[in-house]
Amino acid sequence: MQDEFYMARALKLAQRGRFTTHPNPNVGCVIVN
Repeated sequence: MQDEFYMARALKLAQRGRFTTHPNPNVGCVIVN
């Protein structure tokens, strides 16, 4: 279940960069220890 939580968080962070990263893809990163 934790994996899904962290992946959802990374996707949400990636959405913050919409329309500002062209031509690169949107990327969200969550570092988990």
